[in-house]
Amino acid sequence: PHATKIGISVIRRPASDPSRRLGSLVLDPGGPGGSGVSWLRSVSSLFSGPSQRFDLVAFDPRGVGESAPVRCLDDRGLDAYFQINPVPTSPRTKHAWIAANKRYDRACKRGDKKLLAHIATRDEAMDVELLRRALGDGKLTYMGFSYGTFLGEMYASLFPSKVRAMALDAVVPPRLTTTQLILGQTRGFAQDLRDFFAWCRANGCSLTDSGDPQDAFDSLVQNLQSHDLPAGSRTLALGEATYGVADALYDSRSWPQLSSALSAAVGGDGSQLLALFDDYAQRDTQGHYTNEFDAYNSIVCADRPSPRSASRYGELANKLQRRYGTFGSFIAWQSLPCAYWPETPAPLPAKLTSHRLAPILYIGGTHDPASPYSWAKQAHHDTRGSILLTRVGEGHTSYGKSQCVHNAVDAYLIDLKLPPRHQRCSSI
Repeated sequence: PHATKIGISVIRRPASDPSRRLGSLVLDPGGPGGSGVSWLRSVSSLFSGPSQRFDLVAFDPRGVGESAPVRCLDDRGLDAYFQINPVPTSPRTKHAWIAANKRYDRACKRGDKKLLAHIATRDEAMDVELLRRALGDGKLTYMGFSYGTFLGEMYASLFPSKVRAMALDAVVPPRLTTTQLILGQTRGFAQDLRDFFAWCRANGCSLTDSGDPQDAFDSLVQNLQSHDLPAGSRTLALGEATYGVADALYDSRSWPQLSSALSAAVGGDGSQLLALFDDYAQRDTQGHYTNEFDAYNSIVCADRPSPRSASRYGELANKLQRRYGTFGSFIAWQSLPCAYWPETPAPLPAKLTSHRLAPILYIGGTHDPASPYSWAKQAHHDTRGSILLTRVGEGHTSYGKSQCVHNAVDAYLIDLKLPPRHQRCSSI
């Protein structure tokens, strides 16, 4: 308490019906590394029901956005990093990828070393407790999305008696290791990519002009292993292309855009796929990145135990490549910064078994690529008194993709009315 201090950037939208105000609803978009401040500015209309009764509150977690942001590489450095082949298939490309990540971690260490030692979600959960007190709420009402669910679980493990209501959408289980994170997301993205190909065949998408969609995709990936594609004034590398595909898989409403981007890339123009990468990596038209990528690595590597040698990631990548294709190898190798991370990971939260804890509402989508449904089931199984609400369908997170989910979550947050056990909702 008497050491170095940083500021935490917070945004609040007052309740539209102050006479019936219940308190504050603290929201977290996840990432990790996502700015809650900029996110709430753009999505506050999504919470039209709760916004009548609650002040909507979001914040930039420590190390993120406007809250003492972590910076490892500048814009040119990130451009160069993303141009390196992240799916090495030869000793030369493997050496280049390992060397790039060692340089990346050294660059992170040259930043604020004190902050890097205190950037884990455990530290962030204690910030949320200070925020709850500052807001004047006797107990916390919270909704977290994606990695924001892990923040909720961490808070609940540290302050179980301070939770009024907690809804966690697209769940990251509290005791997940980095290896388990890689395995789960690989299965999730591979499943959604298969769903995209099936949709493409059934609807005659533009990618079918090049033959079977999966064959066309595999040929494109093979081509990108040895040749970058022209993309306007820039070029498209394999890593950027894979991030671009992942960006569109987060929401099935983006599948027509993905089909068009892949079709153009097969034809030799990588500009549409590069635009999807820019969206994923938070790179603007002037070539400036937010600090989300650096914050993501800093927080993930601080949060959970990880393999500490490149050979372990290589073995996992080879195994997943054989079973799931490029996404398997890509996701495994993307976690390599954690192998060289300078700080010891924070302790994972205890199991949520306290009798003092209010019921947690977990929400899982059956074909969520980034937070597989099995994770929601696992967290529900391990959490005393929790409820699992299921959305049937593709895409990451469920609150904005199903009116049924929307209504159930609002009823819980506002009136503490839980949905029936094992309720299943369709997507919009």
